Amino acid sequence: MMRYEIVGEPQSSVLAAVIQDVPSGLPVRQDAIDVDVARWANASDCAEETPGIALRSGIAGGLTTGAPILMTLDNGAYAQACARRVLKRSIACPGSVEAVGMQKYALDDSDILEYRAAARLDAMRVAAAGVAREFLADFGVDIISCVTRIGRAAVLSSPFEASKPPSQLDIETSSCRCPAFQATRSMEIEMARARVKGDTLGGEFELGVYGLVSGLGSLCREGDALSARMAQATFSIEGISGVEFGRAGRHELSGFDAHDALRLDANGELSRETNKAGGLEGGVSTGMPLVMRAHVVAPERLGRDVASIDMETFEEGSYRAPSFSCCDVPAKAIVAESEAAFVLARAYRAKFGGDSMGDIRASVAAYRARLERAVR
Repeated sequence: MMRYEIVGEPQSSVLAAVIQDVPSGLPVRQDAIDVDVARWANASDCAEETPGIALRSGIAGGLTTGAPILMTLDNGAYAQACARRVLKRSIACPGSVEAVGMQKYALDDSDILEYRAAARLDAMRVAAAGVAREFLADFGVDIISCVTRIGRAAVLSSPFEASKPPSQLDIETSSCRCPAFQATRSMEIEMARARVKGDTLGGEFELGVYGLVSGLGSLCREGDALSARMAQATFSIEGISGVEFGRAGRHELSGFDAHDALRLDANGELSRETNKAGGLEGGVSTGMPLVMRAHVVAPERLGRDVASIDMETFEEGSYRAPSFSCCDVPAKAIVAESEAAFVLARAYRAKFGGDSMGDIRASVAAYRARLERAVR
């Protein structure tokens, strides 16, 4: 199934990603990949040191060949900054993987683990997902994310509860990737206060997927449920502490209020009156927009001294990050889009098979035709 593997570490001069099991005949646009990476870079304050992605193999004449796709990113500027650190650091950053990682791998330099856990590799996750997003777009699937909470500042209601998707222009022009202007201003104030204190903030983001066919995922084995795959992929992103599908607080509702009534839409196709379930029933897609909410913990690297332990001498000490980012919720939301793209691309590949885009398109068209015949 369509998958990716990242080669390199954040301090490497070149980062690479290999994407496998991509069908032949898929148009891949270099500019679309660059736009997604630029969105992540702007949200991560890495815009000045993240040049474009280079496609090295697996594509001919703008179309995939069926061979693995190799893409690379020149990481020289970031690698040089890492190389300037010459002294080992044995005082671990509280809340990070450093202390337990030094024990697990018998390391004496916590910087090695800081590099390994750095968000820098997320640039390649986003770039690799560009291929999966192109695949999904061929079938009319669009993935949108937006920030709904930073600290105590939050939107009044879910942007995905409206009849139309939230405006991507409003999202991308917001400094916090939030489509609500007043909420953006409140989030900016929250972050400004935190920066003054040398503190960090967590929050929430929501992700909406439009255009999915119904029937993706499996109800036969729990691990193959689309909800399980989406949650697993989202939890693979560092700092994610919770995932929820559908309307917030749905678990507090009675059965009468928690579920969506069935109906036929204007085209005579099976639909739902509401979307409280977030496009998933029994772990299988319903054809309604898939809505997921994720909670993000505040970054552990603060802009002030915090008590810690020297992992070499086991004496008390203090740790202060050389630099800190007040909030990474906007960047995490973009990474979640990327992980979701691979999950959904694999779901399409599992259901419809095929080695070329022509075969897959024919299979999807036949499936849609069967669903239409069933309600007539």
